[in-house]
Amino acid sequence: MKSGRLLFIVLLLSAAFPVFAKVVINEVAWMGTQTSAADEWIELYSDHEWNLAGWTLITADGGTKINLKSSSSTANYYLIERTDDSAVPDVKADLVLPFGKGLSNDGEILILKDAGGNIVDQVDGSNGWPIGGEVANKNTLQRAKNDPLRWITAVATPKAENAVWVARPIEPKPSPSAAGSPEKKSYTRAVNMVTDENVQGEQNNSEYLWLLGGILGGAVLGLVFIMAKRLSG
Repeated sequence: MKSGRLLFIVLLLSAAFPVFAKVVINEVAWMGTQTSAADEWIELYSDHEWNLAGWTLITADGGTKINLKSSSSTANYYLIERTDDSAVPDVKADLVLPFGKGLSNDGEILILKDAGGNIVDQVDGSNGWPIGGEVANKNTLQRAKNDPLRWITAVATPKAENAVWVARPIEPKPSPSAAGSPEKKSYTRAVNMVTDENVQGEQNNSEYLWLLGGILGGAVLGLVFIMAKRLSG
């Protein structure tokens, strides 16, 4: 029984805290750099020792096929540059070769396969790279450092830790009165709550004051009648 419970806890924790696969596509500069749109680059990441000999990185449409070349390495990052080793200044590339026609700004699906042809990782950036990256400032598509399952747009970090994803604060919605809509007003009538959502101008409260006065007046008269009856008896 105890071993069964322990196995359940281990599986639960594994699901709650996803880890990297041995090798993943980690960052993509599909838009190039400020120097040239042709200076595209792709970064792979691994937290294990790896050997990429015989591996390929392709696009789903077949427009790009990169044959990776590597001996065993304990480095965490593997940088692939399209044009030359100056595409990313001051950072040495692990592989430099043409990307065919390059990565389309209209979107691509990148697929990483091992030497046996098995899909190790895949990034779906079809339909305009909706998962990250942008052209104007040449910010790249990155896996969030604190959430590897989430893709973000951030300043390029070649061969360095990626940016951290931060949730945007929820902005409070303006009240109806601030937006120019009629303000909701509530009034108590006996034990019921009445809410008027279409109040135009200033509300007249005389009806509710009259009703309250009538109720109190009736109660007082009833009490006087009972006391008078008891005295007369």
